[in-house]
Parts: sequence; structure tokens; C-alpha cells
Amino acid sequence: MTPPVKRARHRAATQRLTVAMAYWSSVVSGTGTAHAAGPHGVPHNSGSDFILPIGVVVVVCALAAYAYLKRKRRTHSRTTPGGSGAHPEAVPPAAPFDVLDDEARAALVATDEAVRTSAEELDFARAESDAKAVGPFTGALTHARSELATAFRLRQELDEGRPEDESARRGVLAEMTARCDGAGRCLDAEAEAFDRLRALDQDPARAIASAEAAFRELTTRTGAAERTLTGLLRQYAPSASAPVAGFIEEAKDRLVLATTSLNAARQALDAGDRADAAAQVRIAEGAVHQTGVLADAVERRGRALAEAAELLPPLLTACDDQLADQQGELDADSARQERIARARSVLAGVREESGAGPHDPLDASRRAFETAGADAGDAAAPRGRALLDSAVLTARAAIDAADAHIATHGGAVGCRARTRLAAARAHLAQLPDTGSDAPGALSSARAADALAREALDHAEQDVAAYRTPGLAGGAGDGGPVTALAGGIVLESPATDGSRRPGGPPGFGGPATRARRHPSIGPRARRAP
Repeated sequence: MTPPVKRARHRAATQRLTVAMAYWSSVVSGTGTAHAAGPHGVPHNSGSDFILPIGVVVVVCALAAYAYLKRKRRTHSRTTPGGSGAHPEAVPPAAPFDVLDDEARAALVATDEAVRTSAEELDFARAESDAKAVGPFTGALTHARSELATAFRLRQELDEGRPEDESARRGVLAEMTARCDGAGRCLDAEAEAFDRLRALDQDPARAIASAEAAFRELTTRTGAAERTLTGLLRQYAPSASAPVAGFIEEAKDRLVLATTSLNAARQALDAGDRADAAAQVRIAEGAVHQTGVLADAVERRGRALAEAAELLPPLLTACDDQLADQQGELDADSARQERIARARSVLAGVREESGAGPHDPLDASRRAFETAGADAGDAAAPRGRALLDSAVLTARAAIDAADAHIATHGGAVGCRARTRLAAARAHLAQLPDTGSDAPGALSSARAADALAREALDHAEQDVAAYRTPGLAGGAGDGGPVTALAGGIVLESPATDGSRRPGGPPGFGGPATRARRHPSIGPRARRAP
């Protein structure tokens, strides 16, 4: 069946041809004969004598052509078995949902890594330039982070089963990918200007000197963090420091990688290869940055444990008071009485553990405030303040541990861990006003804590499953495995399916962050 728009076009064309026929017919039968003779009635030949028959021929030909095209169009659009025309253009089938889902997850990971790398190199640029010079890049990074946060929120909603309809879920995936693309383009647009600001290819010597100074500082900080970790292991239960237990050894691996890369950068500079020197110094900067992340995480863990130990006694008192109030209000409710009895047993166990020797104050605080249920009471009162302070402290400690793990294992950690971490941060950032909604604030803090611990679990599983077939060395030698798993260098395409170290990432989105390529990648050996 011909669509209405096409029928309208056909009618318009027919009308135009009909008008033309009428005009030429009138010329032939009437007006045209008045011009067949000269002024004195004497017939003569002129150009107009030929116009009339030619016009008739033109009109007839046009009508014939129109009829032919109309018949051909109707034949081609026929869908009956007798139709012999061409088939309508096939509409490509929609991609399977799982394929779109995998693509969206990959886009999230790539964009998150681009944002993290851009923030890292921007910190080095700030140390070399004034605030005004880095202003445009700070703005681009802020916008990219906002887009990425929205994309992670959409991913979390999908993981929670919202929305349920597949077509709506496809729409969410499309928006998620669009947000990632927008964040990446924002950073990509500033990559060239950022390179001009740093001028690594023109003057890598300045960046090398800056990285060497940071390396020396972090060597000292890593030693201090190692002493902190030793004290934590002696003072608290092993679970208290478990999230950061391996961070000192990993920091030392990064220092080895930084040493190797700084030596290679100096050699390239001496040989006149400034492009390779710039790539090697970026590897060194990445290793130095991650050393700082790991050392700082150990120190923050120590401070969080000390604060949790200090808050634990008033927290236990607040929980006791809370349970006493609940018991007085619910004397007739046997189920609630049983819950209160279990809660009192938990609190008794926490008290016994905290007084018996090394324990985990963060875990003890978590177990204690969970006995109070959802009711935080008055946040301005000591009871409510103790509950909320402990809940927020445990959430922040969990977020710090997960973030440090993801930030230093960017090449291995997937989408789930990053999504849960983003959701945990969102819950803590949107903490309701404790004065007006104390129960809501307590609930948000608990949700942030649970999501952050889930993020850490996923991240640790991803790192444990990460493999580098075809590469010599291991994750503890400061070589290519350390660089790849940490995201300090990017993977280079390999036809045999193995992982090969490529160039270091830089400021920019997924389209520009891999623009540097060292002539020799990270070595699978220790520096002498």
C-alpha cells in the first residue's frame, strides 16, 4: 500500500501535467491560430510555428514517463506473492542486551580510568604551573567526573534491577554510554592544550627532576608507613589492618618501577630521544603517584582504627541505652524482645573482645551500632551523636580502603567494584542533615559502608583473577606485571592473546590517553 505522503505527491504531479496539457491544447485550438499569419493576413513561417508541435510532444513524453515510473514504483513496493520487484530494505536486528551491557561496562571502566589518570597528571601539572594555567583542565575534569558519576548511578540502578522492562533497560544503557562518551570527549578536547602546558616532549628534564624529588620524598614516607603497619599488626587484630596489609610491599614494587623508568628517561634524554624520555617519565610519575596512594592508605587506616577505638566506649553505652528504651516500649512484643536479647549478646561479646587484647575497633563499632536498628534517636544528644559518628567513620574507612585498592590496580579491576564504590561515595556525600533526619543519616552511612565493603571484595577478586600470560616476572618485581595490573602502562595489542605493556596513560579521554609510546616498555627485572 502506497503511503499517504507518496499519494499526495502523485496527485500533485498529475495536476501539474493536466494543467500543462490544458494550456497547450488551448494554444493549439485557439490562441495559436492568431499568430499563424502576418500583420496583413499573409501567412508566414516563424519559430512559433514549431513551438506548438514540440510542446505537445514534450507533454506526451512526460506523461508517458510519469506513467512508467508510477507503475515501476508500485511493482517494487508490492508485497503480494506475484510481486517481482525488489524487497524492502532490511532493518538490522537490535544488538542482544548482553552485548550492549558488556559494552556499557567496558565504557565505564575506560572512562573511570581516564578520569583517574587525568587527575593524577593534573596534580603533576599543578606542581609545575600556576592555578590559572591549569584552570581549563580542572574544569574539564570536574565536568567529566560529574558525567561519570551519573553513569555509575545508572549502572547501580541496573544492577539493583531497576527498571525491570528490557526496553527501558536498553535506554538506560544507551544513556550510560552517552554519559561516558561525553566525559571522554570533554577530556579529549583538552589533551592537546594540556600537552602544550606540560611540554614534556620539548623539555622532559624538568619533569624528570620533579619526579625524582617526589620519588625521594615517597621513599621516606613508605618507610614511615611500614612502621605504622607494623604497629597496627601488633596493636590490633589481623582483620583491622587486612585491607592494607599488602600495601607496603606493593609500594616498594612501585618504587622499583619508578627507579627503572627514571633511569630509562635519563638515558633517553642523553640520547636525544625526548619523546621516549617523556613516555618514561610518565611511567615514573604513575608509579610515584601510586606509591603515595598506598602509603597514605596505611596511614589513614591507622588513624581510623585509633578513632574507632576512642569512640567505642561511648558507642556501647549509647547502644545499651537505645536497647533499654526499646525494651520498655515493647514489653508485649516477644519477637522484639528476642531481637533485643540477641543485640545485648552482641554488645557483651564486643565488650569482651575489646578488653581481652588486640581487636578490630572498626568491626566492633560496626557490630555495635547495627544492634540499635534504624533508630538513631536525637543526633544532637550524646547517644545519637555516638551512633552516627561511628557509622560515618566505618563507612569512610571502608571507602578509603576500596578506593586505594582500585586506584592502584586499575588494569585489573572491573566494573562492579567501581560501581559499588561510586554508590558508596554517593550515599556518604548525600548524607541527610543529622538534625532533621537522624535515622536517614544513619541509614545512608550504613549503606555506604556495606557498598564500600562489597566494592573491596570485588576488587580483590578481580586482582586475584588477573593473569598476564606470556610475560616474565611477577606482580612483586616492579616490572611489566606490576605496571599492567596497576594501570601504570596500558596494554598493547597482541595477536597471541597475551598481555603486553604499551605506553603510559596521560591526561585525556579514552581516545587520547594512550598517545605516548616508549621505545622500550617496563623491564621485568629490578633496577641495580
